[in-house]
Amino acid sequence: MAEIKKARIITNPRSGRIKIGPKLFDLEAFFSENGVDTTLFNTGGQGDALRYARELAGRYDAVICRGGDGTLNEVMNGVVQSGERRPIGYIPAGTSNDFASTMGIPHSCRAAAQLILSGSPEPHDIGLFNSGRYFNYTACFGAFTSASYATPQRQKNFFGYGAYLTEGIRSISAIKPVKIKITCDGEPLEGDFIFGSVTNALTVGNLIKYDPSGVDFNDGVFEMMLAKKPPTFSGLARLVIDATRKKFDPEYIFFLKGKEFIIESETPTAWSLDGEFGGETESTVISCIKSGISIIKPKI
Repeated sequence: MAEIKKARIITNPRSGRIKIGPKLFDLEAFFSENGVDTTLFNTGGQGDALRYARELAGRYDAVICRGGDGTLNEVMNGVVQSGERRPIGYIPAGTSNDFASTMGIPHSCRAAAQLILSGSPEPHDIGLFNSGRYFNYTACFGAFTSASYATPQRQKNFFGYGAYLTEGIRSISAIKPVKIKITCDGEPLEGDFIFGSVTNALTVGNLIKYDPSGVDFNDGVFEMMLAKKPPTFSGLARLVIDATRKKFDPEYIFFLKGKEFIIESETPTAWSLDGEFGGETESTVISCIKSGISIIKPKI
């Protein structure tokens, strides 16, 4: 059980289920009633969650994030940059909430808050992207990945996950293979790929789903999936549908596993980190940081 007497709550009021939901569940009152002294901060823009977590994490027993995957990414980066090993509690309130689904964290605000009190802080691997930014569960490029950061926030709030699908469908015609060389723990692989993801999760975009028996969240290695483009549109559609069912055609889908991935492309490639824009690069190094953070999860 997490021993928390004093906690900082960082909330993104623009996250989908906070912005359009009914009367908000009073987190401060809930934790106060359970003996936890809390300080709540609402973010006003990008970078606020990172700054709040980095500057003051050391004053609290835990840092609690209420928002989507992108807000959680900022909080995690802030806690890591602070140098203070503080457990992170997560109350999902975004559109996709992949990380919460992976961790078994309830999507109900009250249930997630209760989990923070009854759960257990557990070590969790994180990724380091080009020595400048960390990610919780995925770094990906290629087909459909821009939907997570290109979809307008207002559209996400109103349509929910369907907004991602709409944006993804619009991008189908623009899908083009990129010639890429991947070096995984010293072993090279080259090819023309339309998608690639380095993950520590069971689902990406609530679309690609992995077998739980093949993923360990604190083993010091990440899984990488690469996809080639089938020759027909129907073949591409079938590939996507199969991915949602944990079926992967070995003719077009490739898997790697390792501690470090070096990805080199002929042209600048756009990346998504935990659903947020991660920049465009021609050379990328992704490293797994074992036990990089502590996340409050359900007790096993």
